[in-house]
Amino acid sequence: MAYRFKLDELSAKGFRRIAREQLQRAVSELGREETTAANVHETRKVVKRLKSLLRLMRPALSDKSFRARYRKISKIGDALAGTRDRHVKLETIGKLEAHFGPESINVLQPLRPLLAGGGDTAVERADPPAFKRALALAIIEAQKFEKPSFKSKGFEALSVGIERTYAHARRNLARAYKRPSDAAFHELRKAVQWHWRQMALISRAWPEYFEVRIATARKLAEILGDDHDLAVLEAEVRQLRAHLPSNAAPIESLIMQRKDELRSEARPYAERLFVAKPADFVRCMAVYWASARHLQNVDRDKGDGGDAPKKADATKPAGNAPEPSGEITQPATVAPPRLIR
Repeated sequence: MAYRFKLDELSAKGFRRIAREQLQRAVSELGREETTAANVHETRKVVKRLKSLLRLMRPALSDKSFRARYRKISKIGDALAGTRDRHVKLETIGKLEAHFGPESINVLQPLRPLLAGGGDTAVERADPPAFKRALALAIIEAQKFEKPSFKSKGFEALSVGIERTYAHARRNLARAYKRPSDAAFHELRKAVQWHWRQMALISRAWPEYFEVRIATARKLAEILGDDHDLAVLEAEVRQLRAHLPSNAAPIESLIMQRKDELRSEARPYAERLFVAKPADFVRCMAVYWASARHLQNVDRDKGDGGDAPKKADATKPAGNAPEPSGEITQPATVAPPRLIR
């Protein structure tokens, strides 16, 4: 179930196929007899992929269709949102202790019993009503995603969506570093996640190039995700001040220091990803897609002729490597191509 368009299906067909596969995955994860934190995590990733798909195709959909589907998909995520919150906060404390070393353990230790609420394994406790709500919504949406009609097809159907997401990320990058705030960096993180998954959707246009871009965006999203988790923990500390046995200032100081470090680490990744102007970036994506389709047709013609040696399909991974799912973890070694001016 590859989270990618085929070169000949930039239309309702491709949209419905990808949405169907993702919703089937959500139903499979939530329909188990015992739903664990891992199943919840996988389902939340499905929600993010579907949101990115909808944003990509939004200009080709009617406003009514987009808003209805986006709202319902968001509700699936909302139904599961509380399941991992406590675990994430405890995990964030662990990351702070690992980063700052033994001296930070004594500073952060008073937080653990206040957040655990009965133990660090609380995340594994099931929430059957929430899972049932999310499962019911996923089943309904699997039917609803078969119905939207499209105003356009081909690369035109998604070029505006790519440009909007890219421009949104670029604007939020400038805002976040001009006037730093938790809200600004959270908006940047969401835009980066949308961009990363949209690049996965069109990655057949040039797999080697997109592998690098996706890996870079995913790394940036992980850094900004840690920053967001710290912001959530910081807000929790403010609420728990009266219950802490000692001054909360040392805890807040560690959190603020780590956020500053993460934001400095994130900046070069973000600047590298969003250096081009939106119109230039989208023009490159259109050329890559058109070129990939042309190369595919050339390979098909040569295969039919029988005289020319068969070449590997430039839109597929080489050798026996599995097709990437859009969740790439290791960047390739090729450098991104230069922008067309």
